[in-house]
Amino acid sequence: MATSATQDRVAIVSGRHTLHSDHAPSWKPVTMRGFSLIELLVVIAIIAMLAGLLFPAAGMVRGKARAIACMGNLRQVGLAVSAYAADNHGLLPYALDRSGYHWYELLASYADVSDKVNVNFNDASFKHRNVLVGCSEYKRDPARPWRVGYGYNRKPALSGSTATLMYSAADAASRKFRDFMMGDIGQPSSRPMFGCSDEWTLGVSESGPWWSYGGHWDPHQGRSSWMFYDLHLETMTSAQAVYRLYDPIVYQ
Repeated sequence: MATSATQDRVAIVSGRHTLHSDHAPSWKPVTMRGFSLIELLVVIAIIAMLAGLLFPAAGMVRGKARAIACMGNLRQVGLAVSAYAADNHGLLPYALDRSGYHWYELLASYADVSDKVNVNFNDASFKHRNVLVGCSEYKRDPARPWRVGYGYNRKPALSGSTATLMYSAADAASRKFRDFMMGDIGQPSSRPMFGCSDEWTLGVSESGPWWSYGGHWDPHQGRSSWMFYDLHLETMTSAQAVYRLYDPIVYQ
């Protein structure tokens, strides 16, 4: 009677009691399955595609940041030129003066450098303090310390003029070497004063604009940074700058 009430059966199997119940749970053990090789390859391919999209964008952002830093450096150079002119009765700094000092040495005392004469451009601490080291993309060559990453327009007169800011005995004898006042510069808004260059001066031959100014260099995604004599900033290609240097009236 008890057996029919509980409807349980007890079986003796190999000397052990096993309880059988009509109400036993019907669960099954869960088996964990790992990634298949195809699934793993798909995940890797997706990650590679995302990286391929993000890395160029990150490079463009870094390049843009360096271009902005370059423009900031040029702005500081322009302020140094203004301060130099104010201290020297309106005269522009020479590209190379009679004592053999370059423009960046003459401007050094106006750009967070205390000694304009004994400038050591190979000193690492000086590089970090002085914006006149030049373009943020420029890699200095210790064998050519006169190259600072910016070039200075050594012939700021109208096209066809041989007047120059760069002193040499021959130029002095022929009266080519001359002083320039800030007010002497015609078309200051379209005449470049400084720009990205791997030479320390800019200037074209009197032969025409096709004569390269030297230091042909477009470091910022195919363009270069330029400051004009009215101290405004622009980006353009170095090929465009050649025309502006030669004749800003025609090629503005």
